[in-house]
Amino acid sequence: MTWQTWIQQFLTENPIQTAFLFCGISMIATPAAVAGFILGVLGFSAGGVAAGSLAATMHAIINPITAGSLFAILQSAGAAGAGLVTVATAIQAAGAALIARPVYTILQYITGSA
Repeated sequence: MTWQTWIQQFLTENPIQTAFLFCGISMIATPAAVAGFILGVLGFSAGGVAAGSLAATMHAIINPITAGSLFAILQSAGAAGAGLVTVATAIQAAGAALIARPVYTILQYITGSA
């Protein structure tokens, strides 16, 4: 069996793992872009916390914000500050965890134990 056949068989038989694989690879390869998207959806922007967003609601609930807290790190990351490195690293780690099972399954296809 050729490697093209293994890939085709994996993609056909494992659509969810395929999605996890591609999402995980994207998270590892472009963590800043993924972070920017996620932070924007949550309401953490370059101008601060967006009014009416989930971030604004969280801010109202946990006010005052403690330095070094998760909220402070996300706010810093949204403003492209030091928190962006922390968030990008966490996204890469999550991406690595996300591809663990698909990679294991691919190795089973390659070794013939799938």
